[in-house]
Amino acid sequence: MQACASVKYGNGGITAISTEGARLAAQSDASKARVCAAEAFIFQLPATNLRRIRRYSVEKARSILTDFRLSKRVHPMTSTGYQGKWALVTGASSGIGQAYARSLAQRGCNLALTARRLDRLNALAKSLMDEHAIETLCIQTDLADEGALDQIEHQLKAPGIDIDILINNAGYGVPGHFHKSHWPVHEQFLRVLLIAPTELAHRLLPGMQARGWGRIVNVASLAGIIPGSAGNTLYGASKAYFIKFSQSLALENRSHNVLVQALCPGFTQSEFHDISGARHLMDKLPHFMFQTSEAVAEESLRTLERGRIVHVSGVVNRLIAFVIKHLPDRLALWLIVKRSKDFRVQD
Repeated sequence: MQACASVKYGNGGITAISTEGARLAAQSDASKARVCAAEAFIFQLPATNLRRIRRYSVEKARSILTDFRLSKRVHPMTSTGYQGKWALVTGASSGIGQAYARSLAQRGCNLALTARRLDRLNALAKSLMDEHAIETLCIQTDLADEGALDQIEHQLKAPGIDIDILINNAGYGVPGHFHKSHWPVHEQFLRVLLIAPTELAHRLLPGMQARGWGRIVNVASLAGIIPGSAGNTLYGASKAYFIKFSQSLALENRSHNVLVQALCPGFTQSEFHDISGARHLMDKLPHFMFQTSEAVAEESLRTLERGRIVHVSGVVNRLIAFVIKHLPDRLALWLIVKRSKDFRVQD
């Protein structure tokens, strides 16, 4: 098969011609060969389209392969840019928050850890100090309390700590339908999931901008990407907010070398489902749908440095997000309606 310039598509187009036509062009009468050589192959596309298709296919294949390899790695990547910087991790006493603390410590970060359970924070801090020779500060606080952020800010200022990395991880779910919980329950939830992390970013961002370096990770969820489900009414909505907030914040702070990410994990092996009362549902799901907290945190930090603003962790979760994105809205919602009872407490 050979190719010549296509008049129909201009200089950038190509027309495929048969090998037989090319042979006749060399051996037979010139006019006859011209007719055969001009005989177009049945499939003709502009060269620009062919190039785009090939480039897209190669890039997509590389992306899928990279994501697959990334999901299998849980060992930390050495990042000299993190060495000696202070990171604030909320909800650090267990699960993904604790995994973030360990991954950051392995990168040489000093850690300010917040949670309600001080005994767990102290045990984690001692372990990380012994293993990695870092500094730590444990702050016992409940982000649902009015003065929680003032308390955090005061304890950071006292020793002169400047936070360069913020991990907004603290969160939980309110099981059941919206009307079955009293408003103060939802109000506390919104304070922990929306108001506190947004205000923390607002308080710490100016310092990051002034120093010309900063990292902010808002732990969202796959629930913020798929349609809303019955049960845990405000959870998906709050995570969808995190995604849009992170996108806008990332675009606003590119010039300041402040990277922002919304991490969207799916089902994760942690205490989250015990606290939300959904453990009996999680035990019925196939094991391959779950990631470890360590894998989630490590994926997040790696892709953050690559500039990934919204990252869905885990190959299975990325497949779910891809399918949902390309389904008609009504069909996607119908699927969630059918499956909500399998992963959301309904009572």
